Amino acid sequence: MPDLAALFDLAQRCAPTVASATMVSIVQVESRGDPLAINVNRAPDPAPAKTRDQAIATAERLISQGQNLDLGLAQINSRNLTALGLSVRDAFSPCLNLAAAAKLLQSNYLAASRLAPQQQALRMAFSAYNTGNHRRGFANGYVAKVEAEAAKLSPGSYGALGQATSPLPAAVQEAIEVAAENLQPEAQAPAKPSLDVFARTAGRSIIVFGGGGQ
Repeated sequence: MPDLAALFDLAQRCAPTVASATMVSIVQVESRGDPLAINVNRAPDPAPAKTRDQAIATAERLISQGQNLDLGLAQINSRNLTALGLSVRDAFSPCLNLAAAAKLLQSNYLAASRLAPQQQALRMAFSAYNTGNHRRGFANGYVAKVEAEAAKLSPGSYGALGQATSPLPAAVQEAIEVAAENLQPEAQAPAKPSLDVFARTAGRSIIVFGGGGQ
């Protein structure tokens, strides 16, 4: 099972369109970093797989029985595999799994950014990643879990692993500028940041820090 440093490195290499801190936060909530994780929705989970081949065989058997599964590091849903161009085997490739997760997160964020300001759109994207819905991930606690994991990743911890290490005011300013230029369908003055979130667009890291609730 990869350690935190290995997860950051993997995220940087395999999911460059999403900041590594975002991806690591998602992975920590989804699988605790287990690339062979299998979650069976609305049914008991199987015994943990010891090898990739065992995980593949177990997942294929359960899918053939009509089960709805979440697979691998970022828990890609089995019903999304075809749309993402993945096989069951691919889902247990850490790099391919994170690349697919990044694609889903980006799509969710762009959809949410048409409905809400940056900060809330990011929360809504996390909700949709977990539930397929912009709201249900708030009710079930998923969004709060991702935020809690992100809060553990201090600037020092991910800066040492290759993330941006500019002073806080500059980081906030860049986040606002990049979000306004690239993420909002219509340029608007963004609301004051209210939580720690991490994203990346157009090859640039967005790191937003803030204080009270929104």
